[in-house]
Amino acid sequence: MQNNIKKILNIFEAKEELFIISYPKCGRGWLKFMYLKAFEQHFRLKNLNVPEINPTQLSRKLPIPIIIPTHDGDPHRKTPENVETSKHKYKNAKVIFLVRDPRDVLVSLYFHITKRSYYYHKSIHEFVFESVGGFDTILRFYNIWAENFCITKDYHIVRYEDLKADPHQELRRVLHFIGIKDVQENTIKKAVEFASFENMRNMEITNTSPKSKLKPGDKNDPESYKTRRGKVGGYIDYLSSEEIEYLNQKMKTSLSDIYNYKV
Repeated sequence: MQNNIKKILNIFEAKEELFIISYPKCGRGWLKFMYLKAFEQHFRLKNLNVPEINPTQLSRKLPIPIIIPTHDGDPHRKTPENVETSKHKYKNAKVIFLVRDPRDVLVSLYFHITKRSYYYHKSIHEFVFESVGGFDTILRFYNIWAENFCITKDYHIVRYEDLKADPHQELRRVLHFIGIKDVQENTIKKAVEFASFENMRNMEITNTSPKSKLKPGDKNDPESYKTRRGKVGGYIDYLSSEEIEYLNQKMKTSLSDIYNYKV
């Protein structure tokens, strides 16, 4: 009996770790819905409540790396100078780095911290120049990682915009990086449909999974929903032309080219 337990523990310890890292509001929940639904279909799992399941615990039971979603030190609560620079803890791990246009991240984060987390009480125009968790912090976080991908065992960059443009292809690439290479097209199709904005919004409205984070801050305020808009380039609807130009110049002069955001 003890030998069997020891063997199981050794299997867990030997399992590779795969971190899914992102700044908040880059679509981590959306990607999670997709890959967990794909797991459900591919491994023929039963009674899997995707909105509430913990990826880390689930991956311990499957022939895949241990998946650990993280915001890597909560940079959104820090000034650029205080964002953690050392990434050596990831040197033996694989990393999926999920990014989104920093301008869209800024706006989406603003609505999250004012209408869901409730810890910011200034205007969106003040948030453009905010030192804690603002635009400079987003760029700093992205740039630190651009300089440290080489530390990891392997890495894969996923852009929110590419997920929107071709979710089937991007999900297949993610699953391949995780180590699942023989996924049927119907599995991909069902996963993408399940994680569609329309379906996730419906789950949020109907409170399908009470224990999950998929619920609005105020059901009468569309800006407080976790599935708020899901729009690429939506920042232009909230910021002035002067503010957009200010952010554009920051990106041009500061953001690493590895993410391929052209302004």
